[in-house]
Amino acid sequence: MIDKFYYELNLEPYLLLFDLLLAFITPFMFFFASTMVVLGEIDDNISRYLIVTPLGKTGYLISRLGIPAILAFIITVILLLTFSLTKISLLSNLLISLIALLQGIIISTLVISLSSNKLEGMAITKLSGVFIMGILAPFFILNKTQYILFFLPIFWLTKTFEENNYMYMFISFVISLVWILLLLKKFNEKIVN
Repeated sequence: MIDKFYYELNLEPYLLLFDLLLAFITPFMFFFASTMVVLGEIDDNISRYLIVTPLGKTGYLISRLGIPAILAFIITVILLLTFSLTKISLLSNLLISLIALLQGIIISTLVISLSSNKLEGMAITKLSGVFIMGILAPFFILNKTQYILFFLPIFWLTKTFEENNYMYMFISFVISLVWILLLLKKFNEKIVN
């Protein structure tokens, strides 16, 4: 007779994975909407005209990236407080939400920088799902091969909680800033032209 517990699936080691996916997907969705708006404005040549209004380039960036960022951060914090499967401290919750937010900004600026229209933007957004590999690698690639994804900030975020070493959080933050600084230059050129 087959033991009835033979087929039980133990997901406890992966609860953190589910929490990080929840944190990642929230900013991703907010920035997807914002990205499609920006690409539509670029397609219709509206972004150039918005920049020369009193709104200016800074106001345009705040309205297209800043407001979704604030909303995504707040909602990610609330979702993690409410639906987290692991016991995450408030500080950890805030740090996870911040890195997830930066990841959303990276994906948004990457899609806008590489796309010439909305259709390409949707395709590149789907391809940007590769960033999720940064969450999966520390759980499923148990040797040094996982470090091939060192350039993904979300990889270091996962390593932070997987190994309980907050130094990785600093690495994640620095890599996020490097991505954002590199992509914002291209993003600025795109919205002006």
